Amino acid sequence: MSRKVIVLGGGLGGYVAAIRAAQLNAQVTLLESNYLGGTCVNNGCIPTKTLLRSAELFADFQRASEFGITIRDACIDYPTVMKRKNTIVNQLRNSVLRLLEKNKIEVISGIGHFVDSHTVGMEGSKERLMADNIIIATGAQTQTLRIPGVDTEDVINSDEALDLVQIPKRFVVIGGGVIGLEFAQIFNTMGSETTLIETTPHILPTEDTEVTDMLAHLLMREGISINTSASVTRIKDNPGGGKIVSFVSQEQERQVIADKILIAVGRRPNIDKLGLDKIGIRVHEGAIAVDERMQTSIPDIYAIGDVTGGYMLAHVAMAQGRCAAENLMGHNSKVNYSTVPRCVYTFPEIASVGLSEMEARQRYEEIAVGRFPLSANGRALTLDSRPAGMIKIIAEPEHNLILGGTILGPNATEVISGLSLAIGMEATFHDIVATVHAHPSLSEIVLDASLAGLNQGIQF
Repeated sequence: MSRKVIVLGGGLGGYVAAIRAAQLNAQVTLLESNYLGGTCVNNGCIPTKTLLRSAELFADFQRASEFGITIRDACIDYPTVMKRKNTIVNQLRNSVLRLLEKNKIEVISGIGHFVDSHTVGMEGSKERLMADNIIIATGAQTQTLRIPGVDTEDVINSDEALDLVQIPKRFVVIGGGVIGLEFAQIFNTMGSETTLIETTPHILPTEDTEVTDMLAHLLMREGISINTSASVTRIKDNPGGGKIVSFVSQEQERQVIADKILIAVGRRPNIDKLGLDKIGIRVHEGAIAVDERMQTSIPDIYAIGDVTGGYMLAHVAMAQGRCAAENLMGHNSKVNYSTVPRCVYTFPEIASVGLSEMEARQRYEEIAVGRFPLSANGRALTLDSRPAGMIKIIAEPEHNLILGGTILGPNATEVISGLSLAIGMEATFHDIVATVHAHPSLSEIVLDASLAGLNQGIQF
């Protein structure tokens, strides 16, 4: 029997949930107040990676002589860079619409809110939509700081950074997470004098510090000024133009002048306008509480993606979307979070999955660690005569069961999927070593790190 399903939000999680429910014979209506594709397509993953590609290509041109190639007068044509970004974003928006149409999903433009547990109203309209099940997929919004001077036009969020019409001469990034690092490298490579300020002792504070400290060194070598254990205290006008950013670092007061200041201190679930309190959906620490089936405290209502807190990653939202759609249609699905890759698209990239070394040591008395440097990988050397980076794989020592891994290097976000699969399949160092890897390839580092974890290292 067909069920009526309403999906609130047309981001990656929302449209995947809608399509999966339709595949299972549901009659689906999707509400989206803005562009289809959500944050990832419009203000996140896709546009930032497009800009990063332009920046990386420009950086390659600047050192082309190392590869025996002479390139003269390479420069950034920023309007064309932005035009390419917008073209790709529009292409993907249209692709999402075509997918929804192909699956006979009704798309309504508007902001939805709960009237009751089976009824959705729309802002500015008396129309009511009813359904057997509702999936909340309204995403997240940028957070800001509460410091003097933050409410000025030169202080921007990541959405606004993607729409800058020119490259700022002096650029300050507040926040050393994924978003902050990617924008810092984009604009530093394109010519901005860039300063990054992070409150914790390390950039990417939730990741392996051995690897993140290596990335910090590489970024500083490129010219980015990285200040950790630092807190911004105020922003004020500079008499000579721009803004003065005051911050405390290593118990010393410091200042830096900026033309644009990016606040990249995270995102929070976008639930304010849903009317959750009206119907009694439980919220925990600002996010919608769900069980392993993605059900909320009201059984016929599900929530997926950033509104649930936890991993605010597009691929997690997509997995949760499939999970919710299958469960409301009578299946029994769960998401295996141990296999979720965490990716940073700087150059070189960082990708991690599972437990870090520190997390593993907190859970196990002993662990096995396999390390391998990119400088000993033949394929990495063909890409860069001085390849920077490493791989680290963590396993429990009794059976050598893979617990996690971190990669710093070119295409790390592609190679990490092998370790995600290994964790999901409960593979061991022995299983990886028994698998023949192509040579020369970057994926060989997984083999070489596994050999190192067994004390059988050959290439290093």
